[in-house]
Amino acid sequence: MSKEDQVGWVVLFIGTPFMDGRYTDKERAVQVKDRMKDRYPNLRFEVAQVGGKFLVSDDIFWANHYEELDLLSNGRTYST
Repeated sequence: MSKEDQVGWVVLFIGTPFMDGRYTDKERAVQVKDRMKDRYPNLRFEVAQVGGKFLVSDDIFWANHYEELDLLSNGRTYST
């Protein structure tokens, strides 16, 4: 099976454009989701299946936006 045919898993940060992933194992993505719920208790997360060509780009990768996520989780808004 080629990489394009393989499915993967991402963790969606609901209400934001951000996500984490791409995991080949769903259980690993669920573990990451649970850790994110501990880190950001006021945000919602979901695990979603993605196709083989899907990549998490820098503009939506959560770690590049952790300051904004910290503020959102604490009920504040982010402005640049």
